[in-house]
Amino acid sequence: MLQSLKNALHQHKDLPNPNNSPPFTTLEDISIPINTSTIRAVLKELVQFEGIATEYADLIFESAPTLFVILIYIDQENRILSIVPEGWMDTFLPVLPDQENLPHNNPLSKDLVHWHPTDRATFQTQQWRFLPPRFTKLGQHLDLHDGYILPFIQNRVYKDIKEDQTVFAVKFNPWCQRIYHPDGSPDIAIKRFSTPSVSKFLHERNIITQLARLRNKNIMTLIASYKHRGEYFILFPLAQCDLATYWRQTDPDSDFDNHVYWFVRSVLDLTTALSEMHCMQKTPGWSSRARREGLFHGDIKPQNILVMPDKTLVLNDFGLSLWTSDPPFMATTRTYEAPESEMDERVGLESDVWSFGCVVFEFLIWLLYGGEGVRRFATERIMATLGSGLPMKDDHFFMLQYENEEVVGVGVRETIKKYEKEMRGNENCQGVLGKVLDVVLQDMLVVNRKDRGSANALALRFGVILDRLEVTRSGKGNANGEKMNE
Repeated sequence: MLQSLKNALHQHKDLPNPNNSPPFTTLEDISIPINTSTIRAVLKELVQFEGIATEYADLIFESAPTLFVILIYIDQENRILSIVPEGWMDTFLPVLPDQENLPHNNPLSKDLVHWHPTDRATFQTQQWRFLPPRFTKLGQHLDLHDGYILPFIQNRVYKDIKEDQTVFAVKFNPWCQRIYHPDGSPDIAIKRFSTPSVSKFLHERNIITQLARLRNKNIMTLIASYKHRGEYFILFPLAQCDLATYWRQTDPDSDFDNHVYWFVRSVLDLTTALSEMHCMQKTPGWSSRARREGLFHGDIKPQNILVMPDKTLVLNDFGLSLWTSDPPFMATTRTYEAPESEMDERVGLESDVWSFGCVVFEFLIWLLYGGEGVRRFATERIMATLGSGLPMKDDHFFMLQYENEEVVGVGVRETIKKYEKEMRGNENCQGVLGKVLDVVLQDMLVVNRKDRGSANALALRFGVILDRLEVTRSGKGNANGEKMNE
């Protein structure tokens, strides 16, 4: 049994990990099960365990199965006799080089001091193979020693966000997590923040932790986070794609009625999620500044709305999110930013409403004209600002108005009005789709921020539209909310 177990440990291979790490081995992955029977069989082959193999097998399996495996892997099986009398346990792992001469109550690292330097170095190097970190609590953060081998397989780059941020799609080793699909090996996304981005990591993790209080399925879930080798990582559920990609890849005409229902349902769900964010308080319960608090997203755009495998749309990327009581912060994606961003006014909850209105307007264009329609709309929206004297072009949904190269006002871009007229004449943009367009233009894409509807009020309006759609779908009506002929 001893040689068979040695062969199994050395032959075990796992799929590549992020950062080209070496393979790791969990006790569940070994082809020979690590249980009391296996341990007893190995001990019986070791002379010093004669007569006590059964008793020691039970004790080792209960307290030190990983240590048992490591010692066999590095050909130090004769030291197994020290596990029980010396009080060695798996809880004393890992043993780090700087622990050897420090005062502590770790009998394993105290004993390692007396090993031959070569044997000690081998133990401290090879122990990591059998110690992949385990995530046991949703939302937890782990500061991992550089030696840890990450418990992920099938790694691929999913999306490059910025120079200092990359998203990987990986599969979680099921033994190493009991928090997200605990009975399987789930696909997850890992967002990496390079060393200069520590403040960005801390900010985004803090915001997502706060948002977890809402328990809203349309707001991205934080699985966990960790630090490893000087970089920071956040774990999320893996999406199918973002909304912009979905528009490019999917033909709405292939299942138009169901796409219309999905659109209206999703718009309501996202508006409700936004409303809940906007009504949050920094401190749960009572706050003396409650009326001036509320969390706004700050960068709503199709790329930050994810399509999950079940087609649920989820708000993501809270790197620019702020509380309304925080100092103003102006950075955002220019295409979808609200007019106040260019007017040196404070951005806030109303700015989210404008940005989301831009997304819903494009969503309608996709429903009616497909991905090519969205691309054409974006191209036609790009223009220089007349009267500004500036050569730069932009693709805002609004246009600053200039006189003598001075800003005198702001208005909705003519391209928006052109497409409104075109959509109003489309036979598919009647009923509920026409009602959604009304809400977008009357309450969302409104230049004066004070005249925009709140997310809560918008959710009520979209709720009425969805109710109308569901009535017609359950009776004699089509997905656009119109009654069908008998």
